[in-house]
Amino acid sequence: MQDEVKKVKIVGIEPKKYFSKKQQRDVTGFSLYFDQESEHVYGLAVKEEWVSNEVYADFISLFDGDPHRALGEQVEVYYNKYKSVSKIVPCS
Repeated sequence: MQDEVKKVKIVGIEPKKYFSKKQQRDVTGFSLYFDQESEHVYGLAVKEEWVSNEVYADFISLFDGDPHRALGEQVEVYYNKYKSVSKIVPCS
């Protein structure tokens, strides 16, 4: 099965940490916020996606580790078969 890919613009990045009852441990990662068109919204809506530390590290390294440089960038978000973000790359 091919990954699903969406082209979006990054409008926010938020470090996150929560306690997983399922895994019985703290989980860290990032919430990335992307613009999203919606027929129910005047203007743009925003979509939040959970991103693992590993996916985020690979992505943010393309911006020398500076999240401020990534804001406003058009990116391609790849989703795996479980609909989780598996990769984020700048649009060519």
